[in-house]
Amino acid sequence: MLYHTASVYNRYLELANVGCLNHPGGETVADLTHNLGQSAAARASSTGRQILLGFCLPWLIVLACGKPPSETIPLGLIVDGTLEEAAAARFAATLAVDEINHRGGLEVAGKTRPVELFVADTEGSPGGALRAARRLIGKHRALALVGPSRSRDALAVAPLAEKMHIVMLSPKSTHPAVTEGRDWVFRLVVTDLQQGRLLAQFALQDLNAQTAALFYDAADAYGRTITQAFRDAFEAGGGQLLAVHTYTTGVTDFTASLEMIAASRSRVLFLPGYDETVRRILRQAKTLGLEAVFLGSDGWSPLTAEAAEGHETYFTQHWLPPTTESTPQAQAFVEAHQQALGYPPFDLSALTYDAFGLLARAIEDSPDMAPESIRDTLADMVNYQGLTGSISFRGRGGDPLKPLLLISMTPTGTTLHRYLRWSQQEVRGPLVSPSDAESSP
Repeated sequence: MLYHTASVYNRYLELANVGCLNHPGGETVADLTHNLGQSAAARASSTGRQILLGFCLPWLIVLACGKPPSETIPLGLIVDGTLEEAAAARFAATLAVDEINHRGGLEVAGKTRPVELFVADTEGSPGGALRAARRLIGKHRALALVGPSRSRDALAVAPLAEKMHIVMLSPKSTHPAVTEGRDWVFRLVVTDLQQGRLLAQFALQDLNAQTAALFYDAADAYGRTITQAFRDAFEAGGGQLLAVHTYTTGVTDFTASLEMIAASRSRVLFLPGYDETVRRILRQAKTLGLEAVFLGSDGWSPLTAEAAEGHETYFTQHWLPPTTESTPQAQAFVEAHQQALGYPPFDLSALTYDAFGLLARAIEDSPDMAPESIRDTLADMVNYQGLTGSISFRGRGGDPLKPLLLISMTPTGTTLHRYLRWSQQEVRGPLVSPSDAESSP
């Protein structure tokens, strides 16, 4: 359940009147609110910023007024403050924790405790992510960590979580090596390898494509990994590659490669990449009259509908803001996010919210507060119903059994085309080097 702004604001006034104004980590509530609102303020109107203060500040103060550490359940959030998604992730975590505490907290072994949230910033680097994790574990005694969301940062933190026996749940890291061979590290999204294979199956089975072209950034590990997975699955399924072209990060003119791809008359063009680069490529492809069906990956988000440029276009995503047919919980989440930050949720917003909900369920279902018990309960989780869909870990290690959304994009809008799924017995396949995670989402 999500709460009305006015009622939460009244709680803020009550807490402020008793002088409870400091965050357990030493930052003032005003400091945290400023950090939370930096990205939103750049995008929201003055009215939106006022809503942000009235709507989000109370939650931060509720967390700040928690009981002493021995009487709370401390959870850590690792965010990358250099990304515009950071404010949204903080908001989602704060909202999830406030909902838990509004219900009275989490009951474990007959005792109920409130959840206490601590936030640490990666400062945009894997080294910063590792320092953030050490601070949350060492100083704040975090029982579990949510994040980091980027693969390069998650790979830096995962060995520490494994060594310290701390559950780490990454909302959005996709590189296969993040969870490989680890007992304490989990993620909420499908991997690059799985995405590539599922998109190849879609091309072969749904589009009846017998030919394809590949166009990816040779300097980008994410593009290389997912393209190789697509290539292997497409050729194994009987498909033929008619053109393979690469570019390098920073290039803005793709005409020469697109002309050769157009000349190949491939049925499908597989184009993993990121939104701004993809936008330029689609625009130039339209100018050249390239008629292939475009297939993209989760790196395309948050590409807007007008970028389709008239092409038949599909790309993968981990969550799509709900329609009128969605669950009341999802609709309420979108409304609260829009009110507080002035823009719709990123997929990272919903994934972060689900991460805290999933941890809360694992903690409550555990027989005690021992880290091993929480890990085992999480690893045995089946059909947790989150904003982003049903999530199961049983028999999967740290990688969830979860559908991947295939989004259809036209100039008039983006819609859910279908879910891409695989069986419980799906094999995760060969690994690529962890060093290739530098640019994986």
